[in-house]
Amino acid sequence: IDRATIEGGIPGIELMENAGRGIVRELLRRYCPRRCVVLCGPGNNGGDGYVVARRLWEIGIAVETAAIAPRERLANDAALASRAWTGPHRDIDAIEIRAEDVVIDALFGSGLTRAFDGKGADALKRAQATGATIVSVDVPSGVNGSTGAVHGWAPTADLTVTFNRLKLGHALQPGRSHCGDIACVDIGIPEERQCHDGSLPRINHPSFWRSLLPGSRAVQHKYDRGHLAVLGGPAGMTGASILAARAGEAAGAGLTTLLCDPAAAGIYASHLVTVMVRSLDTPEILSGFLQDRRIRATVAGPGMGLSPASADKLETVLGLGLPGVFDADALTMFAAERDRFFPLLHRACILTPHEGEM
Repeated sequence: IDRATIEGGIPGIELMENAGRGIVRELLRRYCPRRCVVLCGPGNNGGDGYVVARRLWEIGIAVETAAIAPRERLANDAALASRAWTGPHRDIDAIEIRAEDVVIDALFGSGLTRAFDGKGADALKRAQATGATIVSVDVPSGVNGSTGAVHGWAPTADLTVTFNRLKLGHALQPGRSHCGDIACVDIGIPEERQCHDGSLPRINHPSFWRSLLPGSRAVQHKYDRGHLAVLGGPAGMTGASILAARAGEAAGAGLTTLLCDPAAAGIYASHLVTVMVRSLDTPEILSGFLQDRRIRATVAGPGMGLSPASADKLETVLGLGLPGVFDADALTMFAAERDRFFPLLHRACILTPHEGEM
């Protein structure tokens, strides 16, 4: 994105100055006037660090820099930023870091793909051990901005300041846990340059779906808001499907029906006073019920069980082509009988695996 923006006519040093200005703004708002130690890397991330140091120094904040590479080896915009910094510069092995300091991690940005180690990692480990506040530039050093993977080691930052848009590494684990609070500052990259390859991942958030949920009108029938069918399971495994049914109500379903084994119907009914409970013995009875045209969506898997009867019911639901969310036991059955279930998937299926189910 930076390269595309520079090719579009915005100088790289201007982006670097804008980044430094945005980082300083976040530092002043949250932490300063505390002494700042800026750890600078060999690339543009380090260049951002030198801009931050200079701007803090200009407004009277005590600041020192340290680097993992000789400043004379820096190139292009990072070299310009380094030459503009004339304040205290220390050996990274010997720089003093105290608990009350703010340590700015400007060592490596989102493009790092090798293990993060050596003097830079040692300095951040010392900072973390003292209890100093750590503020990372773009991503914590060692975190892959594209995947969230940690290469070798990464600090656990108190704040990460990134630019224009969040990266996948800010949202995906384990990177997310290393970022702390995240501030996203505008550094002047035009909108059309932020997605030059035509793709733009989005972070799942309630606001993303709000417009798709049924609204309320003064005159409205429950079926106008949709009928949700939740497949439950046997007695002793009722908790997850009870939660799923309640979630359906909370999401706005006009009517929610929980479909379960006859032996478990009483348990479900005693916990779900606002949900319809239907006991269904066979896949044929289930199929007949789900062919009601008022049913808009299904949930299958939570507390469903792994019995042959459960697998038959899952096959029935998939075969009807209804929109559905498939989780938990449904995913386990998918993995156990791939040839049976995967061919039945369609565009209206949503699979929600956690790490242990992938």
